[in-house]
Amino acid sequence: MTAATVALRQRGVAALPKRAWFVLLVVAAAVLYVAFQGTILQTRADDRPFFLWLNSVRDGIRENQNNPIFEVLFGIPRVVIDTLVEVLTSTLKTVGWPALVVAAGSLGYIVGGVRLAGGAVLGLLAIGVLGLWDSGVETLAAVTAAAFLILLMVIYWIATEQLSQQVRDGVTAEFESLTEQSRDRDSAALAAEISARTSSGRASHYFYSLQDKDGRRLTGNYVLASIFDGWREEPF
Repeated sequence: MTAATVALRQRGVAALPKRAWFVLLVVAAAVLYVAFQGTILQTRADDRPFFLWLNSVRDGIRENQNNPIFEVLFGIPRVVIDTLVEVLTSTLKTVGWPALVVAAGSLGYIVGGVRLAGGAVLGLLAIGVLGLWDSGVETLAAVTAAAFLILLMVIYWIATEQLSQQVRDGVTAEFESLTEQSRDRDSAALAAEISARTSSGRASHYFYSLQDKDGRRLTGNYVLASIFDGWREEPF
């Protein structure tokens, strides 16, 4: 029994260029706009429950602007963000448009090559030619400040996760070491080992608590409120 290989050839379909697709999308959007103009708009309904709830939330925030909680949650971050934006805006305006255009082009070339560098340069030049340089610089400063704050939050989150993982790894290694050493020994030997560790320099890095089945502490340098399985954060 022989196997035959059959080659199927599909009719070639000419691929449209990107410009043609763009023109088709623009034409389709224009046709849809003309066909459905004013037919699917939602009527204004300020008396709907959802809008009434939003208005009540807005009014509550306005009435409690001097509340200490609002000052801490919104006042301090607002002052920090406003200060950062003002500093960036004054710095960018002081540098001047030639240096800013060169810097944007250089950064674009390093990150994405010639196309990105050319787009950045042309975009900034267009903003200047249209007479929108001051407002454009202010927008750039606001976006840069937002990106900087987001970067700080990401760095903080990554650092916190790394530190938490290091703590877990250290506790796991210490627990496995105690478990291995006390595998063939009684609780008294384990208590002696923990007492030896708490009296050494390792006590500054770890907290130990050995308890019996009734919850009585046998040894260690920390008292647990209750016995539990798994991981749990305990106050110091």
